[in-house]
Amino acid sequence: MSTSSEPTTPRRGPSRLAIGLLLFIFANGLVINFVLPRLPLQPQITTTLSYTDSFFKQGAHSDSWKAMRTALFFTDKPRTKPIYTALYFENNVRFQYPPSSLLVLKTLRGMLGESGISNETLNGISWLCVWGVAAVLGRVFFLARRRFGIAAGESRSDEFLFAILAFAITLTFYPVVRGYYLGQIQVWIDLLVALVVWSWLENRRTTAGVFVSLICVIKPTLALVVVWGAFRRQWDFIKGFAIPMSGFAVVSLAAFGWENHTNYLSVLSYISQQGEIFHPNQSMNGLLHRLMGNGNSIEWERNVLMAYNPWVHGGTVVSTVALMFAGLFAPRSIGRSTGPIELAIIIVCATLASPTVWTHHYGVMLPLFAVALPCVLSLEESARKRCLFALATCFVLIGTNFRVLNRLSETGFNFLQSYVYFAGLGFLALLLWLRTRSAGE
Repeated sequence: MSTSSEPTTPRRGPSRLAIGLLLFIFANGLVINFVLPRLPLQPQITTTLSYTDSFFKQGAHSDSWKAMRTALFFTDKPRTKPIYTALYFENNVRFQYPPSSLLVLKTLRGMLGESGISNETLNGISWLCVWGVAAVLGRVFFLARRRFGIAAGESRSDEFLFAILAFAITLTFYPVVRGYYLGQIQVWIDLLVALVVWSWLENRRTTAGVFVSLICVIKPTLALVVVWGAFRRQWDFIKGFAIPMSGFAVVSLAAFGWENHTNYLSVLSYISQQGEIFHPNQSMNGLLHRLMGNGNSIEWERNVLMAYNPWVHGGTVVSTVALMFAGLFAPRSIGRSTGPIELAIIIVCATLASPTVWTHHYGVMLPLFAVALPCVLSLEESARKRCLFALATCFVLIGTNFRVLNRLSETGFNFLQSYVYFAGLGFLALLLWLRTRSAGE
């Protein structure tokens, strides 16, 4: 492996990396989205930039908020049935978050009244979170370049350009702007994951653990990162997670009761067995449903729960176990530990292992790309070129809306609807390869 041989004195103009990123963002963010609506026969009308436009116009829906408000109102009075039995199974209200997630709305309502849980307030917080993701992304890329030794000789114009590019990348990254458009609390998780990566690069393990605890209040599937931390004996990280998480658990149990928490397990069990065929489900489960033709993958059928299929269930379980195993027991390098790459691996594995991984869930991978790029650039030239191509391909497929591929839903090529999932697996494979060949610490 070799590191960059850039001059030690700062240049006045932008570096090749800055210019290369600028050209890449132009091609990915503008050229592709210009071509898709102009395809022959049946062009793709809605592109990533359609959601970028919605972001600037602050036009968002209530995908998370409606279900969460319904669940919160349900808990306001004593009930004879637990939350998930009454809402999810009997009334098809897709409230898929743990009871602890309602503490977020309960706190906002306590501070601001009913207006604190309105779509306007919650989407306003999401709007700020997207800007926060962009700001943290710039810092993550800054720290990663120094971690992998490719920052020598950068000029002030480089730093300014990288900061601007971080915002441009975020606002044209499909999972992030799509998540905002839907009115998804996932955008808040995107920011928290970015903060975890930032804290890790700053060697603030306890702070990283605190951010993971905040994530698990909303989305407990990322608790796999905590298991990984225990395997790696990152005790400061575990302490940072365990102390606040214990407090959240006590408060949640006091607020919503033991029965509602145990009832949540029935939803997790159902989702792990059935999953979803709808094309934004970019997981092994969604891929298998579509391959077997188990329903309509184009239209969202809100009032229809998936029928059980043992082959889909079995394939989903095998995939989940394999991904968890890959994350927890990823091969180590012979040299020094590359903590940021290991962290990226476990976050990707925890994301892909879920039976339902909606496209907007891939927003957590944006800061992971910012870690992977400097690692790739630190490789020897022959490996660097191959890995750059692979990394760019994964980024384009994950970060761009290729809805045109849904035209293949009724053909033998409908597996191409899972292009985001395949790119996620490709990104994971690249990270695993980098983990055994890079020597940054």
